[in-house]
Parts: sequence; C-alpha cells; structure tokens
Amino acid sequence: MFIIYVSIRKNYQPIRRLVDLAVHVFEPQERRPMNEIDTIKYTLEELSQANSKLDEHVKGSLPIMRDNLLFELVSGHYADWEEWEQEAGRIGIRFKYEHFTVAVVCCESDAGATEKILACCRKYEELLPDGVQTFFFKSIYQHELILASSHESDFPLESCLESMQESLLKHNGLRTVIGIGKPVRARSPVDIHVSYLQALRTAEFLRIRKTGSVLIFDDMEIPQSGAVSYFAEFLQSLELSILKNDAAMLASLSERMIGYLSNDSLPPHMIRSVYLNTVTVIFNGLQRFRHDDQSLLRLTDAAFKHRYTLEQMIGIIRESCTKLCDMISETLPLARPATQEAILSIIAEKGMDPNCSLQMMADYFDMSVSNFSHHFKKTMGQNFKEYIDQLRIQKSIQLLRDSEETLEAISQQVGYTSTSSFIRSFKKMVGTTPGQYRNTHKA
Repeated sequence: MFIIYVSIRKNYQPIRRLVDLAVHVFEPQERRPMNEIDTIKYTLEELSQANSKLDEHVKGSLPIMRDNLLFELVSGHYADWEEWEQEAGRIGIRFKYEHFTVAVVCCESDAGATEKILACCRKYEELLPDGVQTFFFKSIYQHELILASSHESDFPLESCLESMQESLLKHNGLRTVIGIGKPVRARSPVDIHVSYLQALRTAEFLRIRKTGSVLIFDDMEIPQSGAVSYFAEFLQSLELSILKNDAAMLASLSERMIGYLSNDSLPPHMIRSVYLNTVTVIFNGLQRFRHDDQSLLRLTDAAFKHRYTLEQMIGIIRESCTKLCDMISETLPLARPATQEAILSIIAEKGMDPNCSLQMMADYFDMSVSNFSHHFKKTMGQNFKEYIDQLRIQKSIQLLRDSEETLEAISQQVGYTSTSSFIRSFKKMVGTTPGQYRNTHKA
C-alpha cells in the first residue's frame, strides 16, 4: 500500500496542473475549499454553461449577420457570385431562383412604425406562394425597408406587394409606399445593385409626387428638361450673391429656386439633389458669419435629414435664406455716398496699395463694378485705371528725383506688384524708362 501511495503521489503533478488551470480560468463564485474532484466537476459545469450562452449568442446574431450581408449585396459590395456565396454559405443563405428583384418599402407612418412593418413583412413571407423567395431587412435609413427577392421569371411580385400593403393598412393602420426595381436575371451581383438603385429612385418618386403607392421603375413617367445646366448656373449665381453680400439678390434667387422645385417639369429623383446642393451653399454662407454658433450646427443637422416632403424642403430653404439675409444686413456697414470728396479720400489712403482695384472701390461704396466704373468716369473725368496709373507714376517720378532707392523698391512703394509692370506703365506714360528718366532728371 505504501509503494502504491508513493507511486500515485509521484505521478500527481499533471492532475494538479489541470486543477490549477481550472481554478485560474473559472474562479469559484463561492470561495469554499474544494478538492481536486470537486474543482474539475465545477469547471466542466462552467464550460457547459459557457457553451450554451455562446450558442444562444450566435443564434441571436444570425439575423443581424444575414441583414448586413444582404444589404452589402444590394449596395454593390460584391463583384462576383463566388465571393458572395462564400460569405452567404456560412450563415445559410442560398437563392433558389435565377431572377431577382429589389424593392424599397418606405414607411409613411410615425418613426416607430418601421419595426412593426418589418415584423409584419416577415410574417407575410410565410404566406407567399411557391415561385418566390423573399428577404426583408432594414435599410440604413430609419423609415425604409428593403426587399431582396429571388423568383421565377413570371412571378407577379407587384400584385403580391400590393396585397401586403393593403393588409398593413387594413389590419395595422400602417401606410407605406413601395418602389420596385426592374426584374433582372443577375449574371453578377452588380445587376442586383442596379435594381436596388432603381427601386430607391421609384420610391422617392412616389413619396414626393404622391402619384400612387406601388410602382415599378419602368412605369415612371419622367419629363425631359435641361435641368442640370440651369441648376449649375443657378448655384453659381447663388454663391456669387453670398460672396458679394447682396441680400436682395440672395432673396430673389431663393424664391426662384423654390419655384423651380415646385415645377412639375423637374424629375422627382432630382428634387432632393437640388435641395441638398442649395441648402449646402446657403449654410456655407451662414457659417461665414457665425462659424461657432451651436444653434446653427443643430439647424444644419436638421436640414440634412433624409426624409423630407417637398413642402418641408421649401420651408427649410426659405427659412435658412431669410436667416442669412438678416445676417448680411446686420453685418454690412451703412451705404457710403460715392461723392468726389469720398472717392479722393479713399484713393489718397489706398491708392499706393497693390490691392487697390476697381473691385475694392466698388465694394467700399456698395456698388457693382460696372456701376462704379461708370460713376467714377463721370465724376473724375477719366477711367479708374488711367487715374490710378497716373497717380502712381507721379509719385514714382518724385522718388526717382529725390531718392537713391532701387527701381524694385520704388515700384513696390507706388503699388505695382512687379518691376516690369512698373517700367512698362512708366514708359507708356512718360515716354522713357524709369532708369533713363533718373539719369536725365536727377536733382
């Protein structure tokens, strides 16, 4: 017995190390003394519980993984079917049919209704006849759901979605609009992405124009117009009015844009693009005046929400434009009368500054460049450039006579940005170069 006992103790270390590891990984909640057998039993129970929790977590994550993978598919993240099938096979997604259609379901009820609609749609999947396989999942937008369907070529998907929509309204009081992309025989995942883009555009058409509740992309009637070129010119005019601090022009342009948005000739899918670009220009102007205004940041965040009706978009443009016009009016100094004395005074102060230009003078007197140029010639008897050049050359003649400064230094003092332009203007007006003049007339 003694020999057996000693033999057991000699070979006990592997068992002891296993017990120590178990205690380290799963520290008992109740710190009570346990022998080796109790410790190993406790560890096995903990491993079993951990495995059960892991199974539950994986099962709970599968729907989320499925929805994320399907959204990546319709968003065009996959270039070929082989790459998609590798990912989809891990979570049990397999399409049964060759034809695909993507639809977008927009919730027209309150914000919390999207989850209810999703639950109802998934129940409706079980009632669909043979010939179609559907997957409803959330979009990145709060009020939208996406349907990716695999079906036979002649399956009446539109009528099925109309029935589902009627059921949602009748039994649950949930209003929706549904845009459907073109059915495709997807040779690659890119074809499904195109169908999704068509569904988005169709749903936006229904939501803004309110011409129905279910529509296929091919059935949209979009008038043709030269919207792009007109809108590009409008944006340039809008930015110019803000740069010039012309509140009257800004207000006029905003009303023109509101009329443009309200016109039925503008394709509905472009309305949001026009709105976003317009408010971006206006908010950039607001940012110039109050770059650290927290209320402005909150207003900006609200303006770029995804779901706005046409009336709401028009209201935001009008409100933000009015706010910008008020800021411009508060910031601008009182208009200065462009009398001869006032013109001479500002020229005496700024005439030798390289930045003294017709634009600067027009801005100072709150006039357009063309109006100020005409007014200057009428008041002073010659155009602005001739007057300024003459003033600068007269000053340079004095410096050439009375100082030893270089031509470069003199040209800078009298407002020329380069010595060559100074020499050219001097020779044109005096008939000789500055160097020749200095040699001839130096005191």
